[in-house]
Amino acid sequence: MNTENRTGKKSRLYVILAGNYISFTVLMLTAFLIIYYISLKAADRIAPIADPAGLIHTAMEMEDAMLPELKVERYLGKGSQAAVLAEDGRVIYATEELVRARYPERLLECLQSMDSQVRTLTAVLPENEENARYLITGTQYGEGGYFSVTGYLLLDEERKVLDGTLFPGRSFFSDEEFQYLSGHDEKGRSLYLEQYENRQGQKRQMLLALREPANEAYQRAYRIQTRIFWLVAPVYIVLAAVCIYRLSRRIRRFLQPFLGGIENLEKGRPSGMEHYQGPAEFSAIAARFVEMERQLQKSEAERIKLDGARRQLLADISHDLKTPAAVIRGCAQALQDGMIPEEKRSGALDTIIRKADQVSSLLSAFHEYSKLEHPQMPVNRKLTDVGYLVREYFAGRYQELEMNDIFLEADIEETPCMAMADPSLLLRALENLVNNAAVYNPPGTRILAYLRREGDRLRISIADDGKGIPDELREKLFEPFVTGDAARSGSHGSGLGLAITKKIILLHEGTIQAAPDPLPGWKTEFRISLPLAES
Repeated sequence: MNTENRTGKKSRLYVILAGNYISFTVLMLTAFLIIYYISLKAADRIAPIADPAGLIHTAMEMEDAMLPELKVERYLGKGSQAAVLAEDGRVIYATEELVRARYPERLLECLQSMDSQVRTLTAVLPENEENARYLITGTQYGEGGYFSVTGYLLLDEERKVLDGTLFPGRSFFSDEEFQYLSGHDEKGRSLYLEQYENRQGQKRQMLLALREPANEAYQRAYRIQTRIFWLVAPVYIVLAAVCIYRLSRRIRRFLQPFLGGIENLEKGRPSGMEHYQGPAEFSAIAARFVEMERQLQKSEAERIKLDGARRQLLADISHDLKTPAAVIRGCAQALQDGMIPEEKRSGALDTIIRKADQVSSLLSAFHEYSKLEHPQMPVNRKLTDVGYLVREYFAGRYQELEMNDIFLEADIEETPCMAMADPSLLLRALENLVNNAAVYNPPGTRILAYLRREGDRLRISIADDGKGIPDELREKLFEPFVTGDAARSGSHGSGLGLAITKKIILLHEGTIQAAPDPLPGWKTEFRISLPLAES
């Protein structure tokens, strides 16, 4: 099924279709020629068409000694005769019925050439025409089919000349001469005398006796030819069916790999369409098919990954709820059983309240993450000066962070930086980043708020000079429940803050990353890129 041509390029479908049409045309022409040839042979057999010119031409190329090899009936038809004579009428070669030593000049004068415009017509006169019994008329044909009378002869019953202008000097005609004069022999064959010169330059005469088919033979030949030509229609139908079948089989061969590929995909196997060989149009479809397969495989891998992430999410939620719940239950059980002294009950209650707050915080974060996961999560984006929003946020948190030995620095562009944003969601993302920097770094850490225009994008960076991010966490930093703790029993947070932040940024058609190349002087940089609003 290789459709590549000699240049290595794939054939196009129209080339295959054109080739099939050309094949059909060639077959049809061949069949027509065969039918035509058969009809000609059948007609020639019933009403043969003489070819005296071909016979004469063949004789011209032959020496006298070779004349017996002439195929007279092949040229003139069955029952026809021919004789080759010298200038003086001597017979050089003759077929069986024309054999004699010599043809007298008087006899040969009674014959005409086939191409001659002069003809001699004989007619039998009524018996009451005095002594005249036969009328011989000389005619000459001119242009347009008109003819003129060139002379006449009147003969009596014994074929003696009574009067006339033709054949001067003759007083009578023998029976054979009169027969030749009529242009036919006793068997009804047409008689002609042709002149030619052979290869040796010798002048020769050829006497022809042609058996011409009767009208009934021509009619029969016509009927048979008509019947044979009726074969064209069924032959056309058969050849068309064969060519259509061949084309359909070839097209099916091109399509079969697609069906096999679909069946393979349904059974979870590779389609195998990477090595498809076919016309350029089908190869393009196969390429798209392979691309679709890759997308499906990618989607399936993402689905499996998502299912795993969901299972992991449930496991993480279960883990993060189980620990504080166990502490709460343990403290409550101890209080109920009176196992905690009076002076320590206040501390146990504080532990219960703290763990309950931790559970509440985790559930709130999970609820927020679930809302952001929903495809119909409402996002109230409007034209917002993001620079002003960031300045106001950090101004509000400056004192709070400083009280916890976290120091803020700002490098924010003064000109308005307009973007389509949901202010509440964007502030939530910034808060998660700042809280992340404050929680996971030691006291004395500096946090930088950086904002700049970069072409048609807006860059927002939250950087710190704290502990930095371990390389093993960088790739999965924005996944749910990933924290900087070695174990999940720590109290730093739910592990959903950065995952929520990424969801918010994606809802704003932006990107976020833990920059591999933080700003100079800083160890960690979370870099956000948002599209600026069109002016």
